[in-house]
Order: sequence, then structure tokens, then C-alpha cells
Amino acid sequence: MKIWNEEQEQGAWEANLRGGAKGAALAATIAGGGWAGLNRLYPKFRALPVTLKGAMCVTIAAPLITFFGEEGGVQYQKSLWDGTGKDVLLEEQKAEQQRWDALSTPQKAKEWAIDNQWKLIGGG
Repeated sequence: MKIWNEEQEQGAWEANLRGGAKGAALAATIAGGGWAGLNRLYPKFRALPVTLKGAMCVTIAAPLITFFGEEGGVQYQKSLWDGTGKDVLLEEQKAEQQRWDALSTPQKAKEWAIDNQWKLIGGG
């Protein structure tokens, strides 16, 4: 495990916050648009208590904020890699990109759906 200095720890914190803010913005867009659309189109939605509508928004927002915040931290940690570890990581990424480019569009769609099934199910 790598020991971080205060500057790196602060950078990781800021990367997590930036990612979380992106997730919050996306969640606000989805939840706000959904709320407005459902409120306009469905009288039964208008009749729901505000607390239930809020719970629906939180169900969308919490996974998005968590996912994007974590992803920001992971990207920051990858940016700190150097030496042989970074070379190995870059080689793996290049090989994966070549494999991905060789796939047909239906194969790409299937693989993407399998790799992101929990994001699709959970909304993040």
C-alpha cells in the first residue's frame, strides 16, 4: 500500500468531490426532469406525498453520486502511477482497446451491457 502525503490526499479528496458533483448534477437533471414530466402527465403522480417523491429522487441520486465520486477517486489514483506499474497499465489498456475495436457493434453492445449490468439496474 502506498503512503500518501497531504498533497496527494487532498488531491484524492478533491477528485472524489468533483466526481460526486458530476453525479449530483446528472441526478438532479434526471430526477428534476422526471419529476416535472411525471407531474405534468400523470395525475396519480401529483397525488403522491412529497416524501415519497423525494424518496424516488434519492433512489436515483445516491447511486449516481456514489458511483461518480468513486470513479473520480480511481482516476486520480491511476494518474499517480509511475514506472513499471504505469507501463503495465498502459499496455493492458492498449490491448483492451485493440480487442474492443475488433468487435462488431452487436458484440460491443452485449459486452457493454454485461459489464455494466449493475449500473443499468441501479441507475448509476
